[in-house]
Amino acid sequence: MAERWRPETHTFHLPEGEMTITLKDVAILTGLPISGKAIIGSTTKP
Repeated sequence: MAERWRPETHTFHLPEGEMTITLKDVAILTGLPISGKAIIGSTTKP
């Protein structure tokens, strides 16, 4: 799939047409919620 990724348009180019990844797609794949307050802060451990 990587060779079909177009960074200029942020889409995959497939024989059937173009496809893009949405925030909802990421939420379904990762199981992370996309509603509520944003989680911000440092990701490094002291």
